[in-house]
Amino acid sequence: MPRGDALRNALRTARIRNAAGPRVLLRRSVGRPPLNPKPRRTRTPAPRLLRFAALSLDAMLAFLTAVAARVFFGVGGALDIGAASALPALLDVQLFALTLLLIWLRDVPLGASPAKWLLCLTVIGRDGRRLGPGRRLLRALVGIVPLALVRPDVERRVFGWRVVSYSPSRTGLVSRTALTAGAAVFSVTWAFETVRPSIGRGAARDLAEVLLDDPLLPRTLGEPLHYEIGSVTRRARQPGASHRASFRLRILGPNARQDMVVHARKVDGAWTLEELTEIEVTVAEADTPHVARR
Repeated sequence: MPRGDALRNALRTARIRNAAGPRVLLRRSVGRPPLNPKPRRTRTPAPRLLRFAALSLDAMLAFLTAVAARVFFGVGGALDIGAASALPALLDVQLFALTLLLIWLRDVPLGASPAKWLLCLTVIGRDGRRLGPGRRLLRALVGIVPLALVRPDVERRVFGWRVVSYSPSRTGLVSRTALTAGAAVFSVTWAFETVRPSIGRGAARDLAEVLLDDPLLPRTLGEPLHYEIGSVTRRARQPGASHRASFRLRILGPNARQDMVVHARKVDGAWTLEELTEIEVTVAEADTPHVARR
């Protein structure tokens, strides 16, 4: 073969190899996983026990929200938390209705209630996406009967949605941990504040000294006058606990004693007398010894 033909064949072969090289590399690279694959959330049908836990947590949050709305904003009327027990609050019809409304609408705003988000649950349709606002409202209306009692396959076939659980991302896990820790700190702080007296003993004594200056008391009870500070209402049982307080007071004199409940209000950082209730005067017997101030 002449040298010129051999040279042309060599060039043609090199040209073919260069043209096929990228195609071969591209063909081999197709189907291989990327170097840094993005993790996909795995969704599985939510266990019924987990759904019941989310429902219970949502019910508790709805009740606390309803109580806060009644106490601080007067939604549905003022709530009397100054009763001797918490039973009247639990039996309040308006409070129960507000709590039930919040439970029904728990999934409507964001597609998943706070408890569902905390427990990594969400509601999706047949296409695997979250429900739209209209279907969320429809699900809330259907959810008058707890859907956790319905079998998941029946719920999916009849209504076209299902509750699934998923693995949270790192950011979601950190957010849930921070929220849980914040809720725990808030609960401890709230519990500590509710058991505190609505007014200190020193402020109660100052108000009692003001009452002793009333010129009508010596005429009824005699002189000298002494007083005893009784029980102080806890903040949990005191409406408007941040600026209101009440305590029992007994004023003692040689002729009689007077029992009352003192209601005070804080104005510009100082406690002032607001009202006296349950006033009862008991005449002292002749042979009854005088009780000194404690």
